[in-house]
Amino acid sequence: MKTTVVIPENLIKEAMEITGIKEKTKLIKFGLEEIIRRKRLEELANMFGSAKGKAKYIKRSRGT
Repeated sequence: MKTTVVIPENLIKEAMEITGIKEKTKLIKFGLEEIIRRKRLEELANMFGSAKGKAKYIKRSRGT
């Protein structure tokens, strides 16, 4: 799909420096994939809830 978008040049430059990606198309594709990946991880975490505060410390003794 071909789409024309206006993206601030400073955002493109900074993203290229951070990721090491030199082609604008690959950079935008990477950004979109990352948004999707993070959202899916968030949804997965929400499905199973949080174990924070539920885990108990069990003191183990050595056999000696």
